[in-house]
Amino acid sequence: DYSPLVKDTQDYVTGIAKYDGDTYYILSCGAKVPLSYEDNNGKGSKTKVTDVAITEGYIMPPNTIRLVSCESNDGEAVMKFDLNRKVPFIARLTGQSYSDYKVGRKVAVSESNATGLQIVFYDTVSAKGSFSFTDTVIRNASFSVKNKTATLSIGFKAAGRFYGYHYEYDKDGYLILSFKKKPASLKGAVVMLDPGHGGGDSGAVCVATSSAFKGEKDINLAIAKTVKSILEDKGASVIMTRTSDKFVSLTERTEMCHKYNPDLFISIHCDSASSSSSRGTSAYYYRAYSQPLAKSIHSSLVNTYKANIYGSNDSAISKGTSFYAFRVERVEECPSVLIEYGFVSNLRECSLLQNSTVRYSLAQATVNGIEKYIKNQ
Repeated sequence: DYSPLVKDTQDYVTGIAKYDGDTYYILSCGAKVPLSYEDNNGKGSKTKVTDVAITEGYIMPPNTIRLVSCESNDGEAVMKFDLNRKVPFIARLTGQSYSDYKVGRKVAVSESNATGLQIVFYDTVSAKGSFSFTDTVIRNASFSVKNKTATLSIGFKAAGRFYGYHYEYDKDGYLILSFKKKPASLKGAVVMLDPGHGGGDSGAVCVATSSAFKGEKDINLAIAKTVKSILEDKGASVIMTRTSDKFVSLTERTEMCHKYNPDLFISIHCDSASSSSSRGTSAYYYRAYSQPLAKSIHSSLVNTYKANIYGSNDSAISKGTSFYAFRVERVEECPSVLIEYGFVSNLRECSLLQNSTVRYSLAQATVNGIEKYIKNQ
């Protein structure tokens, strides 16, 4: 529910703590930032990465915020703010109902029904601006300041009708917040496809091998290329995180989403299990507003498996639509989902996934799910 800290954020370190053997800095805003974290280096192993710089500091002046402009750019709401310091801020949905993912962790979503978004700026004593919106997903917005914390409260025109936001500091140091509009149709929509794994990271091992398909990475790319072709035939613009057997780190994948700001992000994977009988498809989301897209694609895939591939109403085909914190889903720019198309640990299903006719059916089902989402959401 919370957004990560934007690049160049400055805050005070108030403490250091250990969690599961890793060291975290505790910031004044309450965030826990890892001293270093593990990321795949493309050779099948992990390497330590750090994005934090600690310096001897001083007491910085409290922040003030001034709205410079608020406008609609072809239906996208764009706000520019002048901050005298790059303080930490977080964004969280308001009015969204959640259920238990695990006992005591209410993060799962049965319905995307958020009524607004709150952006909370820390160490801020003043926030001023008059907001006006025309033809955007936002109905209204206002600032409030209390106890050196400024809150920008944003109300949606319709509950659950929210498609993501992007934030960055521009070259002049202004904070730019933009709020996406839903594409009217696939024609003109920008879709980012993310074939999982690649290069030295083969993903799950295929139990049915061929010269073209030795690992999950190969099937993921083949499915993605077919989805891309169908989407482009319908007028969509498609961006691929990889187009060949190349390693792309999780950081690079999410940074591509931040950079290109697509309308939809779909990560394409295949599943694996210790039991060779496991089969079927599943879909995952992290942000609440991504759940409708995950559910729509998953439903379309299940129907295709039952009607066109297996020819049976086998309940094991549907593994459900679930919350899970896969890293590529944790972007804010757009609805982002991860789809598991089938089990490469199941001999029959792995063979089916290597069949071009089956992959075309699954790719078409993916596009059908996207179209249904755009129409109904």
